[in-house]
Parts: sequence; structure tokens; C-alpha cells
Amino acid sequence: MEKKLFIVGCGPGSPDYLTPVALKAIQSASVILGVKKLLDMFPDVNAQRIPLGRNIPEAVDKISIYIETHVVAVLVSGDPGLFSLARLVIDKYGRDSCEIIPGISSVQMAFARLGLTWHDARLISAHKQVPEDDPVALYREFRKLAIFAGSAQTGKWLASSFVNFPHKPDVVVCENLTLQDEKITYLRIGELESFELEPSSIIIVIDPEMLR
Repeated sequence: MEKKLFIVGCGPGSPDYLTPVALKAIQSASVILGVKKLLDMFPDVNAQRIPLGRNIPEAVDKISIYIETHVVAVLVSGDPGLFSLARLVIDKYGRDSCEIIPGISSVQMAFARLGLTWHDARLISAHKQVPEDDPVALYREFRKLAIFAGSAQTGKWLASSFVNFPHKPDVVVCENLTLQDEKITYLRIGELESFELEPSSIIIVIDPEMLR
């Protein structure tokens, strides 16, 4: 049976980093669901639009109204396999009903900008709240952390965690990657305490030797 529910990775922000197969799936849909900034990426797509607000489960439930008679595209930022709502959609509608179209994630872009590989990095989500992970223990093990930051609390959490750590890691804050206001800032980890993070920033915590 032809699948009628696409989960589409829309890349890190710029349309330049949207894959052709992702665009094709979105153009084939008669209903698209996503946050406003993702819906706005496709002004020429003639489809019914379902804005994704704070009540994500309610929005995902709305898909059931359309899935039998429409092609539905759920838009996610970055890659659907990295801390996205793809899992919620798949849990509700089943893997057999969904076609996942991967995208370029912001963490891929962050390490690309730094000229580093990321197969050995530990990824941490702090999108909604400060995680329970111990960043110092993870840094001791991996020496390379990538934190999906959602608020200033993420910076405070990292700065306070490393206060008594003798060999301080370097920190690189990557904001608005691929967009016109992209900004990459190198900091001492203690400076995260007062650093104002843009939403959806990537914080790289890394052994200084890896940046030399």
C-alpha cells in the first residue's frame, strides 16, 4: 500500500539545505503539519496547513482526520531521527504507515562548520528542560558533547557543572546555522553562565586538543 504519511526532515533552516526528495514529498502532500517557521519555508505549496503549537499530542491526533483520504507531510527541523516529534507520530500511526525522509541536522552543520567529525560525539537534548545527564561524566568518557540547547538554563547548567572540574573543556556555541544571522562563538565554559543563547542553539563541549 502506498504510504500517505511522510515525516520530512527540513534541514537546519536554510532552504539551500533541503533535499530534493524532501521537497518532492512536501509538494505531493495535500496537508502539511509543522511549526510556523517550517510551514513558512513553503509558501508556494498548495496544501492545507496545520500549525504545530504547544499542544503537540493534540496536533498529532489531528492527522487521523486526514490520513485516510489525504497525503500528509509532517515537517520537522533537522533530521527526524534526532530529538524530533517523529517518534510520537510513529508510535501513534505505526512504522508501516510512515515514510521517513531524513534531513541535514543542525548538529551535522555545527561539526561541519568546525571541520570536525561527529561519529564519536555524545548527543544530549536540552530542548525542553535541563536534562538529568551528568555532563562532566559524559565529557570524561567522550571528550566531545553536542547539546541541543533550548534556553539560557542550558548554559547555566553546563557552567555550574564544570566549576570544580580541573581541566576545563572548550565550548563552541553555534546559533542560527545556515541562516543569514548565523553566529559561531568560542567561549570558556564559565562564560556560558551569562551567555544569552538563541533558541535551538547547538553547544559543542570539546577537549581543547581536538580544536588544535
